[in-house]
Amino acid sequence: MEHFEKAVSLCEERKARHGLAHALFDYGRMLKASGERERARSCMQESRTLFGEMGLEYWVKMIDEYE
Repeated sequence: MEHFEKAVSLCEERKARHGLAHALFDYGRMLKASGERERARSCMQESRTLFGEMGLEYWVKMIDEYE
């Protein structure tokens, strides 16, 4: 978990939206697997929003299917 938290933080600092979207998606998957559904949902929704803003519909659909 610490790895994903650091990745999210680093991407936010550097304003790396593409990397942030992927880091949030992966972090959300890990949170969901560990039973933290609310935090997972929040990460996934933020990731979905970023992917949508970048026009990356493949990833939006993947998140929709994953949830």
